[in-house]
Amino acid sequence: MKCLIILTLGCLLALTNLAAAQGTYTRADAETAYLGIQSDNISEAKAKALGFDNPHGSYVTRVVSNSAAEKAGLQPFDYVYGIDEHRVSEDTELGDILAKFKPGDKVTIHFIRQNKKQTVEVTFVSRRTPLMSAAEKPYLGVSPHSDNDDQLGVKVYVVRNSTAEALGMQDGDVILSINNHPMVDWSDISLAIDQLKAGEKIAVEFERGGKKMRAERPIQSYAERTPPTPRAPNWNPDEMAFLGINSTDVSEEKVKQLGFDNTNGSYVTRVFANSAAEKAGLKPFDYVYGINDYRTNEDVSLSKIMRKFKTGDQVTLHYIRNGQKKTADVTFSKRSEAKTNISEKPCDAPFLGVREAEETTKNGVKIEVIEKSTAAEMSLQNGDVITAINGHRILDWEDVSIAVDVLRVGDPIAVEYLRDGEKQTATKPVKSYCETRPEESRLGIFFEMDPDDDRPQPDENYVRVDAGSAIVDLKDMTGEEATDLKNRFNIEMPATNDLRIEKLSVTPDTERNAFRLQFNLPQEGETGIRLYNAAGRMIYNYDLGKFSGDFTDQVNISQNGAGSYFLEIRQGTKAATKKVILQSK
Repeated sequence: MKCLIILTLGCLLALTNLAAAQGTYTRADAETAYLGIQSDNISEAKAKALGFDNPHGSYVTRVVSNSAAEKAGLQPFDYVYGIDEHRVSEDTELGDILAKFKPGDKVTIHFIRQNKKQTVEVTFVSRRTPLMSAAEKPYLGVSPHSDNDDQLGVKVYVVRNSTAEALGMQDGDVILSINNHPMVDWSDISLAIDQLKAGEKIAVEFERGGKKMRAERPIQSYAERTPPTPRAPNWNPDEMAFLGINSTDVSEEKVKQLGFDNTNGSYVTRVFANSAAEKAGLKPFDYVYGINDYRTNEDVSLSKIMRKFKTGDQVTLHYIRNGQKKTADVTFSKRSEAKTNISEKPCDAPFLGVREAEETTKNGVKIEVIEKSTAAEMSLQNGDVITAINGHRILDWEDVSIAVDVLRVGDPIAVEYLRDGEKQTATKPVKSYCETRPEESRLGIFFEMDPDDDRPQPDENYVRVDAGSAIVDLKDMTGEEATDLKNRFNIEMPATNDLRIEKLSVTPDTERNAFRLQFNLPQEGETGIRLYNAAGRMIYNYDLGKFSGDFTDQVNISQNGAGSYFLEIRQGTKAATKKVILQSK
C-alpha cells in the first residue's frame, strides 16, 4: 500500500483491513491479525541509501499505544521486512503476510534498526486505537523548498511564527537530522515529527551556507501556532494576485499516468478571457505546479502560493504541457478585468453527445452515443473508447468535459477512439445542445435527461436578465435540493448552514451590469466561495485563504439567465449554503 505522508497527519497503515484504518470496526477486524504500526513504503533509491537489501518492506512511522508492536518494542524508523519464514517482495506486501495470521498467533518479526538486522517475538492482538486530532498534532512549521535535488538532507521554507522560526531556522536551510534521526527526504521529516507529542523537545540539526547548526525547544501543536493576522475590513479583491483559471486537483493515479513528478499541482480546466493566464498563453490541460521558487506540495496548494503576491507582480509560472515542463512570464492583473468565457446562452454551449458507459476502462473513456448528436454524425458507436480529443489525451470523464468545454459551437472536434482494439479517428464541427436536443433545455454539457425523471427542470425559454431590471431573492437550500445537486452533478453542498455569517446579500450593480456579493465573517478560518448554476456549472470560485471580516466582489450571473443558483460559503468544516433566485421585473 502506497501512503502519502503529510507533515501533521501521517498515513495510517494499521496492517489490518482498510475498514479498521478508517475507523469502521467489523467482525472481520476481530479475526484479523493486528500489529499496530503506521508505516510507509520507501523508494528503491532510499532503501539503498539506508543500506536495506530488500526495498519492499514497511518503514515504521508510528507505533500505536498498547498494541502488539509497542509491547514487542518496535519503534519509528524500524524497517519491517518479514514475519516468520515469509518475506516482503515486489508482489507481497507486509499486509498480505499479516492476512495469513489471526489474533493470538505468536510470530517472529524481522526488522532492521540502525543498519542491524534484528528479530522480535510478537503476539498479535485485535484492537484499534484512535489517532489524535489534527489540532493536537505537533507542528514544526516547514515546507519543502523547490530547489531540493541532489543534496544530503531536506531543504525547507519556514512558516512564520512557528516552532521552526523560534528555533532560528530560515528559508533555504537544509535539515540534516531531527532528534538524531537522519533526514533523507520529506517523508523522514513527517515521520520524525509525527512520533512526538506537543510540548516535547525537538532537536533539529540543519545547515546554512555550509555551516552546521543545532537548536532545540518544545514543539508546539498545530492549534497552538500563532495564526496570521486577519484581513482588514476594507480588503479589496482587486489588490490580490489573480491568475484567471479554473482548475481541479488530479488523483495520484492520474498524475502517474500523465507522468507528472509533482502530485499536488492544479490541472487547468478553463482560462478566463483578458486574464493574466490568457495573456501568458496558458491553456486547458496545462498542469501548474509552481510560481517563482515556490512549488506545490501536500501542505501548499497553488492558491496558498498565490497569496504571497499582489496585482501587478511579475512572476515566473511553472507548468507542464503535453508532458513537457515549461515556464511562462506572468503579470498578475485585476480580478475585475477578467471575463469568464461562459456562453451567454447556456443552450448554445458545445455538446459532443456522449455519456459515460457503466463499464470502465483504463485506456480512455468508454461511451454511449446520443442520437442526432455530433458524436452520432461522426459514426461513433456505443462501446467505443475515446482516447483523445483535439490531440488532448483523455483518461477520464473530466478530460472529456474540459476538451469540449473549451470549444465554440462550429469549431472542429477531432476524436481518436478505439473500437474492438483498433484505433480510429473522426472529425466534425461540434454542435450545440439545442441543435442536438431542440425539444429539451440544456441541463449540462454531458448530462442526458432521464425521461422518467419527474423532478422540476430548468425552463427551456432562456431569459437574459439585466442588472437594472433584476430581482434577487436569497433562500436557504433544502435537503432535497442538496441531494439533487449530489445525484445530478456530484456537487457536495450540504444544507446545514452551520457557519455564522452576517450581512449576506446579492444585489444588482447597474453600473457594471453585474451583481455584488457581500457578507461579513466575524470568525477567521480557511474560506472559499463557490457558485453553481442550475445546470451544475461552476460560475464563480474564490479561495480566500485565512479570512475574516467584510467581503465584496462582483459576480456576473446575469449572463446565465433567470433561474436558480446555488451559493456556498465555506470556512473550515462549517458552511453557509443559499439558493439564489434571479428574476426579471
